[in-house]
Amino acid sequence: MVLGGDGCMDELEEGPMILLLMNMTALLVFAGAAKAKADRVAHLKDARDDWKNKWAHLGDVDRRKRSAWYLGLYAPNYLERFPYSSTVLVWLTDRWHWYNFIQYRCVDMAIALAVVEMMGVRGWWVLLVAPVLRGLGFSLFYDR
Repeated sequence: MVLGGDGCMDELEEGPMILLLMNMTALLVFAGAAKAKADRVAHLKDARDDWKNKWAHLGDVDRRKRSAWYLGLYAPNYLERFPYSSTVLVWLTDRWHWYNFIQYRCVDMAIALAVVEMMGVRGWWVLLVAPVLRGLGFSLFYDR
């Protein structure tokens, strides 16, 4: 269905609807595969310390002297290896975060396909908003 010019939903033909559902299904299967890989990596002995790749130094660091790129809005617990390595670019630091990134992107794309079908091209905003909302929820409820 797509929002028509009058704001009402127009019916989607059966062929495009089946194609949409097939694409969404494939994306969700890929998301599940990425989740399986992330869980597998989490149990590998050689990967247990990979999380440290996001940090340049794990000792005490003066929080006032680090992470200027956050403009004072956020202060990571340790000195980051490179800008944003503990936040938006954490998926570049180890295999577990990489597979989680793939999982979330697949779910976001599946949702975006449905939203685009309903709202047209304007629906692609989902790909930007979903990670921000997920990050907000993580930040609010993560126990340090």
